Amino acid sequence: MLQFLSSLLISILTGFFTVTIFWRSRSIFEQFTIKICLSTAIGLGISSCIYFITLLFFGNSVRAMFTFEVLTFIPVTLTALFLTKDKSCTPEGFCSDNKHSSKLLSWGYLLAFVYSFFSFLSVIAKYRFGNWDAWLIWNLHAKFLFICGNNWKDYFHSNLNWTHPDYPLLLPGLIARGWHYIGFETFFVPIVIALIFTFCTGILLYSSLSNLKSKNHGYLAGIILLSTPFFIKTGTTLCADTLISFFLLATLILFFLYSRASNGNYGLIVLAGITSSLGAWCKNEGLLMILIILIARSIIVIPAEGWKTYKKEALYFITGLLPVLTMIIYFKMQLAPVNDLFIGQNLHSIVLKLTDPSRYGLILSYYVKLGWLFTKSIINPFTVLLFMILAGINVEKRDKINTNASILAIVFMLGAYFTMYLVTPHDLNWHLNSSLNRLFMQLWPSFIFTCFMMI
Repeated sequence: MLQFLSSLLISILTGFFTVTIFWRSRSIFEQFTIKICLSTAIGLGISSCIYFITLLFFGNSVRAMFTFEVLTFIPVTLTALFLTKDKSCTPEGFCSDNKHSSKLLSWGYLLAFVYSFFSFLSVIAKYRFGNWDAWLIWNLHAKFLFICGNNWKDYFHSNLNWTHPDYPLLLPGLIARGWHYIGFETFFVPIVIALIFTFCTGILLYSSLSNLKSKNHGYLAGIILLSTPFFIKTGTTLCADTLISFFLLATLILFFLYSRASNGNYGLIVLAGITSSLGAWCKNEGLLMILIILIARSIIVIPAEGWKTYKKEALYFITGLLPVLTMIIYFKMQLAPVNDLFIGQNLHSIVLKLTDPSRYGLILSYYVKLGWLFTKSIINPFTVLLFMILAGINVEKRDKINTNASILAIVFMLGAYFTMYLVTPHDLNWHLNSSLNRLFMQLWPSFIFTCFMMI
């Protein structure tokens, strides 16, 4: 276990110095809580990418994997330390009016955090291997990577389509990497990964709103997220939905952080590209997320600030996502089989589904019903919107573009999911019942963040 914990430390430090390179500030410890959440997730994402590249070139060699990680860690660390010598960075425009924060809300957030933490542990103690999808998809993929040696590619041509072999490998890669460091399979590794991403999401939501709005905003939003039973349950399933929800939230937050940076810190947009690409390395929905963020921001930024501003922003964003995206493209074109949504489909069958009014009605009814029920509590999107209206909408001028782009991105994601269900080759009721609540949960932290940026 010590080897695995040491590997986690290497990942987090690699992530921290990567964040430091692109997030230029007077001190590496400014906004430290936000940075450490981003560093942890980005570092683990980088480790998963390194593991995949090692598999491609050296097979299942722990020595090669460790060497590659060290060769990544050293130059990243040296670059970050060199750049911190530049003291020319100007302070960033975060909110400082936090002295009137409510002690009641701070204790409420702490209570919600502790309660949700022990709830996570109590559930995972009963279901230490997660749910059916964890067995069938994520842990099974990791097992193939771990035990097949140099024949690991055979899995993608095994005709086990019901295990979704086309899914990206961030989570299976992290699990298999952990098993390699330990030397054997253990449920401990996926549990630790799920625990990290679940509570990093809650901390990132709190810390970002505390800096961008006020501590009261951060406390209340954190309480809402951590008090969402299905959010904690989703973490305990040991699936990738919590991971992609973190990366989407992080991407939106980084755009807000960029707009608050008084020195035009485009490195934050590069980081947004990195987090969005790691979201795509989590699940197929992440590729959709990249496209939608680019489209949503073009619709909002171009009319407000012009084509040149958007082009420059998009260039930095693409620079950040390109390394991981290149790897994903290779995986999809050279290894992954066709996605199950496209098997047996043709233009005629798709048109028939798109022109069937009953499918629209059924999907819409599920959207409304699950909008009320998917959180499994009285806190849901409708009650959060009602609270936002009652509290009063107050969008700062400097946040208007990012707020509108975030709203549009969430709406477009919901619309893309709607279209996916329209054309699915599977039984529509089954598909909606088995997946829509998880898709909603992927957007839930970002929805809460966007709503609280408007209060």
